[in-house]
Amino acid sequence: MSELTPALWTRYLADEAPPFGTHQSKRYVDEANTAYAVDNLFNEDHAVTVVWLPETDSVSHSEYRGQFGVARRTIVEADGLIGEMVGELKRRGRFENTYLLLVSDHGHLGGRFAHLERYDLVLSRIDESLILIANRQRGLAIVDRVQRADRTFLYRYQVVRNVRASNDGSIHFELVTRASADPLRMARAVSAGIFGRYHDEQSWLKITMGTVYSDSVVSMCRHMLWQPHLSVRARDFAADLVITANPDWQFCTHNKLGTAHGHPFVETMRMSFFVAEPNIRRETIVTDPVRSVDLLPTVLEMAGVSVNKDDFDGRPIRSIYESPQTETQNFRMPLIWQDLDLGAWALRQYAPRDIYSVQPTSVNRPDSFWDLNNVARNALSVTELSVNRLFDDTVRLIGFRQRPTRTAYRWTQRELSRNGVMLPDLQLNKVALGDYSWYSSGNLQRINNGTDWVQRKVAEADAAIAAPLGAHTVLGTPLTNGAIDIVQYSAWELRRVGTFAATTVLDRWLLDGLEDRTDRVINFRLGEPAER
Repeated sequence: MSELTPALWTRYLADEAPPFGTHQSKRYVDEANTAYAVDNLFNEDHAVTVVWLPETDSVSHSEYRGQFGVARRTIVEADGLIGEMVGELKRRGRFENTYLLLVSDHGHLGGRFAHLERYDLVLSRIDESLILIANRQRGLAIVDRVQRADRTFLYRYQVVRNVRASNDGSIHFELVTRASADPLRMARAVSAGIFGRYHDEQSWLKITMGTVYSDSVVSMCRHMLWQPHLSVRARDFAADLVITANPDWQFCTHNKLGTAHGHPFVETMRMSFFVAEPNIRRETIVTDPVRSVDLLPTVLEMAGVSVNKDDFDGRPIRSIYESPQTETQNFRMPLIWQDLDLGAWALRQYAPRDIYSVQPTSVNRPDSFWDLNNVARNALSVTELSVNRLFDDTVRLIGFRQRPTRTAYRWTQRELSRNGVMLPDLQLNKVALGDYSWYSSGNLQRINNGTDWVQRKVAEADAAIAAPLGAHTVLGTPLTNGAIDIVQYSAWELRRVGTFAATTVLDRWLLDGLEDRTDRVINFRLGEPAER
């Protein structure tokens, strides 16, 4: 999500999080994003709409046992929020013509038996076409690549030993012809004929699919060896050395109860990818291996955007569609996690290790109510408190489980829409304490919505007048509306940029600067800076 949040998004977060609960707000982003999408994004005519639900990841990082603990409740809550969005699409009559994709950007590792600690692999960039992979127990391997005439790459994986550098900086090594072990644990998982030969990216994806480090040859090479046309940026940003953590280990300054990602193991490399609706194969598990870079061209193709394969590293995933050649597999009904993984819930000795004895102290406590940044944000959030939310919270104290004003507002909106009554969206469910001012963000949004409604009505009248005359327009509404849209967009962007600039000055320069100086005073006897 961009740091320049959409108009009124902060009101949605304030409406979901506890009052003065900035330090807890990350637990309510899913609800805020869902409500914002239902009330705003689904009103707009976009080919692609993305709704971000980050709580499963953040809870997995910070809560007890991560994906094997509290995060599973978060997944259930996310499932309910997805149901709300699906219900809204059905009410608007758009469900049958909408592709629904549920995608994660990575998996998670840890939480099942132990904490995350220690290192596993060391990756080193030797030159522009060669990397070295090392593991203390399993030895060394090199991956080199060559570029073909069509600008695609071939990769070769070889197990080596006795790696040494000469005086001129070049690297020398001996090849291991019959390897019994290798850093990526492929020696016992794939055919011996794979080693020492060049294969394209798709072939390596299939070759490594059943290994511990799935798609590792290509992904590690792409991470360390940038494309030739990015060589200027690579000099400043490409890594020369990368160290990865062992299973059940991670690199951090503070021990956490949760899990992590970023490891090259199959658990973190594997993504969730569910897709449904128009001409999608139903009750089918597609086992063809794909990459995350295949997602963008797939979505663009769904949206009717022509895709030039040379513009993307990925390629559209077409095995998900119904066709005469595809056969529906026997669908395996999902198992409830309690039945599938009861062993993970056995009692574990799962206490964090002691913190490093000379760990610097910091007054920056982002999860604390008394953190200086959170105190300032809570003070500023007073104007964002919803009047309807205050009423709903009051009546819930006497036994109401639902939020009556929000429920009533959404029901009214649906009924008006179902009966063909299209009124300007005045955002009455988001009336906040700060709306006493006509130029508050809420009132400006209402003016914006009212202007859009008038534009649509004038455009409809213009079309009705112009049709009998065989003309496209009589009143010139396309030109007028275009000019109005530019003014509206520019005004909102200026406001957002101004808000972001003011927030940056307060939050990052003043408050963070004050905390940094305080940390230096507290830790003046230590030779290390306080960790932020």
